[in-house]
Amino acid sequence: LHTAPGSQNGWNHSGKSGMVGFLNGTEGESNADRTLQIATEMIRFFDKPEWTNVVPLFGVLNEPAMMKIPAVKVKSWYQTSYNAIRKLLGPGRGPRLTYHDGFFPLNSWNGFFGKQYERVILETHLYMIFNNGLVSMPKNQQSEFPCTAWKKDIGEASIHVGPTMVGEFSVATNDCAKYLNGVGLGARFDGTLEQEGAPTAPVCPTCSCVGVDDWTKFTPEYKEFLLQFMEKQMDAYEAGVGWFYWTYKTEDHVNPHWDYLLAWEQGFAPKNVNLRTNSCAPIKKQLQ
Repeated sequence: LHTAPGSQNGWNHSGKSGMVGFLNGTEGESNADRTLQIATEMIRFFDKPEWTNVVPLFGVLNEPAMMKIPAVKVKSWYQTSYNAIRKLLGPGRGPRLTYHDGFFPLNSWNGFFGKQYERVILETHLYMIFNNGLVSMPKNQQSEFPCTAWKKDIGEASIHVGPTMVGEFSVATNDCAKYLNGVGLGARFDGTLEQEGAPTAPVCPTCSCVGVDDWTKFTPEYKEFLLQFMEKQMDAYEAGVGWFYWTYKTEDHVNPHWDYLLAWEQGFAPKNVNLRTNSCAPIKKQLQ
């Protein structure tokens, strides 16, 4: 469920940009109730025999911004929605339910899914381009970052929280994609983003959004970097239960770093994801 009544994060992909009206403001609770009704009706539909093998996973709510909504309210709504869905389906039935981390560290969810939860997955979306420090990293460090940082986090969450999945990732190393940050708001990469806390100058001396999304001019060397970055992310994220690339395609390939079909056609996605050539380096065991 990508858009909740009232908006769960205030970003344009939640249906409207601006204020958060889910669990927030005068209509916050009623919007949360409406969201629960919508989610349970969708579950009821997809639990029909003709859909059960088509929809094995159901993301209950996409990206609630827990930095804008009190975390206790979001977590309580998660518990309420789980109980309502489980009551509807009965034990052991229906799609597995994924719950987004709300942009909180994965270890902040330790112990949240107790024994009373079944068929649930903690979902995280991993992009480095929305972080001022990560978007300014040299490319060789960016391609290794999922291996050196996120792989460990996912592995630990799988132990201490429960099954953990990367529900979104891409090969973008800049935030220049069309409308990515909102319509006409600019980008961190070139210092044009109109947002509090965003860089007021390009994140590197040569960082410019001009031409970065012209995939017809991607060099073989750049495609090789993108392939390496994609495959290392896949390897790192398999420390959990798996991953989904966001997204399958973009209109007229307007955002090539978010376009799996284009990447597959142009050679910067593996032809067979089970036969990858790039992986994270093995973790060296320290001598005791």
